[in-house]
Amino acid sequence: MSRSNVIKNWFQARKFALVRFPYCLWFLFIMLVSISGQAQKNWQIATNQAQWSPRYSFSALVFKDKMWVIGGVTADDVRQTDVWNSTDGATWTLAADTVSLLKRLGFTIIPFKGALYLLGGAIFETFGDVWRSENGAHWTQVTDSTGWWRQFHSAIVHNNKMWILGGYNENGKKCNDVWYSSDGITWKQATGAAGWSARIYHTSVSYDNKIWVIGGGFNEKDSWYSVDGKSWILATNNNLPQNIYLYNVATYANKMWFTGGQWNSSFYNTVYHSIDGIHWVNEYSGSWQARSFHGALEYKKKLWIMGGKGSSVPLNDVWYLNGPISIQNPPINRSINYTNITIESITQQRNRRTVQVNYALAKRLPIRISLFSITGRTITTLCNGTKEKGRHTVQWDCCDTKGRPVPKGYYIMHLFTPEDRVVKKMIVL
Repeated sequence: MSRSNVIKNWFQARKFALVRFPYCLWFLFIMLVSISGQAQKNWQIATNQAQWSPRYSFSALVFKDKMWVIGGVTADDVRQTDVWNSTDGATWTLAADTVSLLKRLGFTIIPFKGALYLLGGAIFETFGDVWRSENGAHWTQVTDSTGWWRQFHSAIVHNNKMWILGGYNENGKKCNDVWYSSDGITWKQATGAAGWSARIYHTSVSYDNKIWVIGGGFNEKDSWYSVDGKSWILATNNNLPQNIYLYNVATYANKMWFTGGQWNSSFYNTVYHSIDGIHWVNEYSGSWQARSFHGALEYKKKLWIMGGKGSSVPLNDVWYLNGPISIQNPPINRSINYTNITIESITQQRNRRTVQVNYALAKRLPIRISLFSITGRTITTLCNGTKEKGRHTVQWDCCDTKGRPVPKGYYIMHLFTPEDRVVKKMIVL
């Protein structure tokens, strides 16, 4: 081949590459936009304007197979005393127009044993009473002698009991005590001083057979958990998403979901989820308007976001996440601050179908060892307590918390201490 033909072919090849390369870039760009937008497309709007007035700082809950919006604050800082419910998020029915109890500040309402329970709150003074309703309209006082006086606390149902955590007491002092009751009448104190600092505006959920306290106030970025409400273990000290407050945490699809919030005058519509309270994955961030003081709950296998305080005015829209297509999990076989735990070996005795984990601690530490499926479902907890410095062994019988044998395949083991977070992948043969 002549030199002229060689040069001609060389330029034609480069010309083809130069023409083709931009198209490849455009294709890649379109794919990336499509993938990044996929999460937002999963958010569907039920209504732009619900029948209840725009509001924030209201109670949002599920009761008698309906979603409920109760009370709240409007743009002119007026307390709302109405009660609404819905079965689809689009059409809302007024259950009560005026419930005088809802004029209180800082109360909580939770569903428990076929009724709604209103706990505490304040109007000029802080209350320590409990009220009960079966329809949201008519309320009866259960007791005014609980032993606690509380506002801006959190309240959940866990292990067939009602729980109250933290908040302001009757003297305006922040608390970190924990109370519980099985009937709303008799209350017992689980602890007068939990491991977490005294706080308000925190969130609490019942998740993974544990009580969780997450964040709070304007500075707390920690998350804690407890099995009994008395002994608390720090999951993470400074690993919550972003520098924001007044967010909401709900449980959905076997995960905890962190939504919205604000920092000073900046509002957010980001969405994070976590299977352990430590690793938070930014996925499915909302196409809904940024907000704080909103409602978030799970209903009919969907995650719902409603109302709240927008950047300029309160909101009364309703959105739902219509089934995640794929949910990321924490990195496998990676660790953070891998200093105090040494995984010496993970072995399976096939004839006994038992997995043995040998590990060592550099010092005396609280430790929790939990197992999850690849999809993030909790399988069981192998260890949850304080261990001394040195070598330790824990065994798994390849069964879940109910004693049922698990199928063969891959599982994720999480080892947590207040200072270390270790994630390992293991296989059951």
